[in-house]
Amino acid sequence: MNKRSWRLWLAAGFMAVIVTACASGLHVGEGPGAERGVGFIRGRILSGSGQGKVFVVILYQAEGGRERILDFQMVDREGTFGFLAPAAGWTLVAFEDRNGNGKLDDAEPRGFLDPRREVGDGEENAPDSLSLWVSENGTIPPGYPVDLARFRNSVRRLPPGPGAQTDLGNIVFSRPYGKMGLWNPLGFIREVGGGVYFVEPYEKARIPVLFIHGSGGTPRDWRCVMDEWATERYQPWFFYYPSGPRLTEIARRLHWEIRELQRRYGFERLFLIAHSMGGLVARELINRLLLEGGPRVPVLVSISSPWGGLDSAGFGAAHSPIQVPSWTDLAPGSTFLEGLHRVDIRPLVRHYLLYGYGSMATPVTPGGDGIVAVESVLEPRIRKEAFAVYGFKARHGAILCSEHAVERCMAILAEEGNRG
Repeated sequence: MNKRSWRLWLAAGFMAVIVTACASGLHVGEGPGAERGVGFIRGRILSGSGQGKVFVVILYQAEGGRERILDFQMVDREGTFGFLAPAAGWTLVAFEDRNGNGKLDDAEPRGFLDPRREVGDGEENAPDSLSLWVSENGTIPPGYPVDLARFRNSVRRLPPGPGAQTDLGNIVFSRPYGKMGLWNPLGFIREVGGGVYFVEPYEKARIPVLFIHGSGGTPRDWRCVMDEWATERYQPWFFYYPSGPRLTEIARRLHWEIRELQRRYGFERLFLIAHSMGGLVARELINRLLLEGGPRVPVLVSISSPWGGLDSAGFGAAHSPIQVPSWTDLAPGSTFLEGLHRVDIRPLVRHYLLYGYGSMATPVTPGGDGIVAVESVLEPRIRKEAFAVYGFKARHGAILCSEHAVERCMAILAEEGNRG
């Protein structure tokens, strides 16, 4: 085996370990689609009808000469829609679902948007500010299935959000779906959906705490924390997302969802607890909330997050035959990692930094928690911004079930609750 092959073997093994740890100890699978770009698009419905209350917006992907439903959302008249979509080859259909059957009926207004035809160089209909006109005179080209009941019967999907209610026992929170989100994000979007989910009805008097999993993970990774969840002051929310796309796109999607939930419920504060790569997403979310608006985030708890990046991610992004876009952002010195520091969050946010240690370094794993080196977790700028730092003798994935780490998370919430 030559030197380059040996280094590739080491990098592949290292990245497998990264995914394994973030996925709580299960081996990674393979799947198509990781190399395909995924970006965030959002927009609003324009309608001349005075009676429309609920609109259905369907995202399609061109594949094999036909149009397949990839995702859908229910949107009210004041709301907006947002999707993680293929970088190319997507279209949108919207209709006014007057009878609530999830199916386009003859008399219902409808609209169609093909960015290949309608998105130009200007900003009026750019992917970040789409306008989809719905009218009784609207037309939809042949070949677009508009029957959500049939689509729902063909996949295991969570209910459409943001803020849909489910429970952590749902089969789509099992490990294979988390791995699908890493290796085949478009498959994840079609089969699962993704977004911010509740496990109980919203209560205005309780502060939402949003949990964000890491690479290849699912909301079920937080099961040990939920086993100790006994507070009535907070309500748990979970962000479930495909972890293969670029982290900026994931954070943009999350920012849109939080803004929509705030519009709907009017909450003013949001706490964040995030593991591994999820901490990077959380930090970028805070930047966007501060720069572009949204609820205050007085508390961030990051657990074993690679603030200084992962050497293996940079090597994998440069040399691996199987490409995962998020690896580019995890590489040390990446544009994404540097951009996290464009906003000084002190003293607006109290950042509690938790990490694991005690693992010996090997040729394919760093010291620290076995996945993220202590030097990366305690990146100097992040260490300086941290309100408090706590270390635990625990491995990268196991820290989420470490008795002492879970106790510390609950203690932080109790302390913050006393602040009023």
